[in-house]
Amino acid sequence: MPRQPLSNTFVLAESWDEEKQWTLEDDVRIRNELLSRVVHGLTSRCRHGVILATSELDRRGARQDGPLWRALHPLVSGE
Repeated sequence: MPRQPLSNTFVLAESWDEEKQWTLEDDVRIRNELLSRVVHGLTSRCRHGVILATSELDRRGARQDGPLWRALHPLVSGE
């Protein structure tokens, strides 16, 4: 049994080809596009630059590994 939500706004949109199957690649691509739009929207509101800081752990003490952290970590750590 697939572990997928019963509804998906992209698949349910009229623009989605009903013959096409939703794949993990589609999900990753869409999530990255949305993340890019959010980051672009936030940074475009900054007048004097952005200060980046990071932590290996989140507020609960768990290791961070989300897409935004992975994208920014090399910039902050100097890698």
